[in-house]
Amino acid sequence: MSQYALYKTQTSGNQQPVPIERVTLGLPVIDTNHAQIHAGNAYSLSGVFTIPGGATKDITVYVPPGTYVHYQATDISTNGGNTINAYLYEDITIISGGTAITPVNRRRLGTPQPSQLTVLEDPTIQALTTELLADRWYFPKSSTNQIQNSISKSDTNEWVLKQDCTYLFRIVNSATDTVVVNFRPFWYEEDSA
Repeated sequence: MSQYALYKTQTSGNQQPVPIERVTLGLPVIDTNHAQIHAGNAYSLSGVFTIPGGATKDITVYVPPGTYVHYQATDISTNGGNTINAYLYEDITIISGGTAITPVNRRRLGTPQPSQLTVLEDPTIQALTTELLADRWYFPKSSTNQIQNSISKSDTNEWVLKQDCTYLFRIVNSATDTVVVNFRPFWYEEDSA
């Protein structure tokens, strides 16, 4: 059972129950991402893709109107078999196709709310548009093919995504051999601010 202490609020002076830790009797402090997971607003997905030499893998994300998306991090790792580059583009137009990827709510209690975003694998797009140069990644080929090359965008470099906008993650295998790539984004969603 949780313990609570009563604290006066600064604005009204009313007492409010606040949870405290059982042993130290201190106020628990958690970061924003942790709090958003507990609130049921945080999502992720994981795609493991085999990309032939010279090919690309496209993943698009549509942010609908009224959805305030805090895009937090992308973990990309490879089997080290080839040199790859990864890019993020904004304001993409999808012409057709694509296979739906269902994001997973990271709060698994009760009935998790589905993401408001539409995520597609390999749709046909009209053209590349604005590249967000702050999110361009390069992975060199490993000399042994046994070492994982990986990179992660830190949570301190958050993007607040545009509404009614489609984003494109493009992963390019720039060599001739096949490479295996794991793609794992993380974000949380709120009503429009």
